[in-house]
Amino acid sequence: MGMLDELDATLAATGDYVNSVDKDVRWVEICVCGHEKAMHGQNNGGEYGGVEWARWVDGCAGPPQERNAPKQRRQADGMAHMPPTCPCTIFRPVAEVDRPGRYFRQKTWTRDRIHPMLRGLQAQRTRLSRSKTYAAFADEEIERRFKWIDGKRKCRVCGKQDGSVWPSYVNEQRLSQMRCAEHRELPLAEAP
Repeated sequence: MGMLDELDATLAATGDYVNSVDKDVRWVEICVCGHEKAMHGQNNGGEYGGVEWARWVDGCAGPPQERNAPKQRRQADGMAHMPPTCPCTIFRPVAEVDRPGRYFRQKTWTRDRIHPMLRGLQAQRTRLSRSKTYAAFADEEIERRFKWIDGKRKCRVCGKQDGSVWPSYVNEQRLSQMRCAEHRELPLAEAP
């Protein structure tokens, strides 16, 4: 046990103390669309907007709006009604990420059709592997910061639960579902 561990143990024994590692941890739920809970509207199961924000969105505002998008003005109800920037209509959590930053605000409408969750995980991986703090154990930190919610990593078509199940687009409107490798290319069978 090192000196810092001994210090943490002594402080913990003397009262309400949270060690420096634990106080930095902040788990955030990620939807099957690849965006955080904070980016989904309150009517859709998320946390985005409200009276205190003076903004509202019906859907998911995960990716930022395009640069040339018109500014949203406040309506008669005092709220700026933001257009959704992701086709996700309801918040369906499948994973949790510790301190996601902006990694899980990836665009949906890209030419390469890479899913926003996969793009976000890759961005987080790149950032941690290039970090001076985590360079020596970046892979372990990546594994620690991402976890699937129990029972949610399941193929929507066949119910398979293994490592081949990932979120993927299921139609041209870029609606997302959890699909295994065998069923990734099938068309949308039913609503989200």
